Amino acid sequence: MVLAVFLFMREMIKFSDVSALTKNVGDPENDREAIGNFTLPEHVEVFEITGPLFFGAAYKFKDAMKFIEKPPKVLIIRMRQVPIIDATGINVLLEVYKESKHRGTKLVLSEVHSEKVKEEMKKSRLLFAIGKGNVTENFS
Repeated sequence: MVLAVFLFMREMIKFSDVSALTKNVGDPENDREAIGNFTLPEHVEVFEITGPLFFGAAYKFKDAMKFIEKPPKVLIIRMRQVPIIDATGINVLLEVYKESKHRGTKLVLSEVHSEKVKEEMKKSRLLFAIGKGNVTENFS
């Protein structure tokens, strides 16, 4: 049973990814929501999380956030491909929110489509902390 748990954790980490998005990421022709189809204002950083936001992926995300040199005015986290989230993922998002607030950065969670993710965010009061207006259905 313990071995099965570790194998499951390993697989979930492999399927999860976190990346900073630039205009060169994505395929604008095949993906209408690719970052290349949007014009981003200055001082806006966009990160995309793909896959389940579990323990391993949450720490990948936390590490990726360390690479932001200057605090942006707006930090957008795209979650269009996050089907589920656990307590560690919620805690990491809460930490990112607190740090963003401390730096004067507005945090926006974009494309939260999964009802499970929304429910967990409501239960943990993360949705209340960030503000419903800062959790959007689409990127535009």
